[in-house]
Amino acid sequence: MVRLLTLAGLAAAGYYAYSKLSPEQKQQLMDKGRNLAGKLPLDKVTQQLGKAGF
Repeated sequence: MVRLLTLAGLAAAGYYAYSKLSPEQKQQLMDKGRNLAGKLPLDKVTQQLGKAGF
């Protein structure tokens, strides 16, 4: 129960911080996320999930 409340509190704090960003800062954050997602080896992850039976 404590972990759930902690997670909910972190999510609320993150949402609040994101809502206070300027449009330029939001775009920079989105670009960072896309850049990070492009570097992840998603093909290896999906192969491993397939082997695990998910």
